[in-house]
Amino acid sequence: MFQRFTLLEFEMSYRLHQAQVAASYNGPYNTHASHYISDREMGHFGVSRSAGNHESNYRNCNAFTNQSQHNRIDNTLMQAHQSRSGSVGGFSYQHEGNGCYVSRQDMVDRVSHKIEVAKASGAIDNARMYNYLHKSADRLNMDMRIFNGYN
Repeated sequence: MFQRFTLLEFEMSYRLHQAQVAASYNGPYNTHASHYISDREMGHFGVSRSAGNHESNYRNCNAFTNQSQHNRIDNTLMQAHQSRSGSVGGFSYQHEGNGCYVSRQDMVDRVSHKIEVAKASGAIDNARMYNYLHKSADRLNMDMRIFNGYN
């Protein structure tokens, strides 16, 4: 027999690991428990909520990194995937009047984390997510051995 959950109970259980990660930080900085693979990416590629809520998909990082830099990297990767761009690299942007630069290495690091989370959570078994991660890694000219037998 299936257990029925209210929407609130489902959302609370869905965010359980995010709440646990947030509670684990007791430092002096304003941090967010945020995703490596964003909600937008998971939804777009049809990744299951259980894979998206996997404990490996969360980490604490400062608010600026989460809300500005990582969002911009994710948006750049999604845009490149949707437009079938041949390559991506670093980019500059303005944030509150300050110039910011995201290097190609920052993007490689972000995609590397996404791949590791996808492997740990089972999201890599979603063919559309695998294709997105593989093409993103290829666009960044990453060492494809990171996929270790996933094809």
